[in-house]
Amino acid sequence: MSRQFFCAVVVAASFLGPTSVHAQSAKLPVASPQATIPDAETIEITRKRANEGNPIAQFNMGVYAEKGWSMPVDMVAARSWYLLACEQGHIKAQFNLALMYLLGEGGPEEPLNAVKYFTLAADQGDAPAQNNLGIMYEGGNGVPKNAKLAFSWYLKAAGAGNVASQVALGSMYRTGRGTERDAAKAAGWYLKAAEAGNALAQERIGYLYATGQGVVRDPVASAKWTGLAKEAGVRITTVTD
Repeated sequence: MSRQFFCAVVVAASFLGPTSVHAQSAKLPVASPQATIPDAETIEITRKRANEGNPIAQFNMGVYAEKGWSMPVDMVAARSWYLLACEQGHIKAQFNLALMYLLGEGGPEEPLNAVKYFTLAADQGDAPAQNNLGIMYEGGNGVPKNAKLAFSWYLKAAGAGNVASQVALGSMYRTGRGTERDAAKAAGWYLKAAEAGNALAQERIGYLYATGQGVVRDPVASAKWTGLAKEAGVRITTVTD
């Protein structure tokens, strides 16, 4: 599984472009100022604080090493810095380290450690980590497939506003994977994600409005949502499919 897949899915509404590394992971953009690449002085100050045990500085050193900001890219060092920050409960370090374990960056692929650190972050309320656990358990990526566990993690992430998980929940409720079939709940989650701009969800809710599954049949609403999905390049499912 590629970094792009997990990054694109994990981010949902906001996964592209770096944020301030002093507040968030460079992999998990949120509504925050664009990161400034640190100069040599900043690197040395951060390194000193990291060596003194400051978890934020340790995390930042991991980001600098991973991104090659003012230093050569060094994935082994990045993994080591993230691990130190993880030992003190730094959520974004836990996420980044889990992703490195999952993809074999800076060392061998270690899916069980990926699950471990995604879970540590997820248990602290990190929605992207919760979403990634859902992906792993749903697809059997490094762990045995478990639709019920996937559903439970998606539900937590979706409740926190993770759009990718909202789409996944819509699919699971519609097909009865990991939970009982519930067309109304499927439509509700698709609609939330569609309103957040997710094109796949727009296509799905458009189809449900066209067929009256989980919602009152509404050709006007169907045309609205399928039109938006089509503009985004999503293949439109016909009512006869």
